[in-house]
Amino acid sequence: MTKIRKAIDRVTSAFTFISALLFFIIVIIVLTNILGRAIFNRPVRGAIEIIQYGMLLCAGVVMCRSGFDERHICVTLVIDKFPGRGRAVFIALGKFVSTVVFAVITYLFLQNIPEAIALNRVTDAFRFPYHYIFIVLTFAFAMGALVFFYQFCAAVSAVIGKAPAKEDAGGPAGEDGPRDI
Repeated sequence: MTKIRKAIDRVTSAFTFISALLFFIIVIIVLTNILGRAIFNRPVRGAIEIIQYGMLLCAGVVMCRSGFDERHICVTLVIDKFPGRGRAVFIALGKFVSTVVFAVITYLFLQNIPEAIALNRVTDAFRFPYHYIFIVLTFAFAMGALVFFYQFCAAVSAVIGKAPAKEDAGGPAGEDGPRDI
């Protein structure tokens, strides 16, 4: 494993742990909110804010980690019809689109940071400054964009022939049966 992959693995693993902890907290808050409404006829203050931003962070981290581990959903119906290089082109295209999507989301969060600081915007329930939320989300989605960009570069390398595609490591197509991507 290269140094870049090790660094990405460490950072995404740390974020995955934080995300799992945050998701656990969200589940507890949802349960408490349901019980609070049923028993005391009063919801938990700020539950919606915590759930919204927590789920956004969890989703970004999970997409980043699953993309890094190559455990994302892939429909191979069309891709399997192509030879190794054609499959590598489809994979590179998917990594490029993922990179662009994560980069755009990162840009949108980054763009909100100066405005949140200038307007001194805070959350409704806890009066927590928005710019801290935007900074964390910007970093999480930027990590995702960098992970997908790294994988895009590896996929382009496979397309132009400098490195074998991950799916073609077993030899020519047909020798060891169909492969899932």
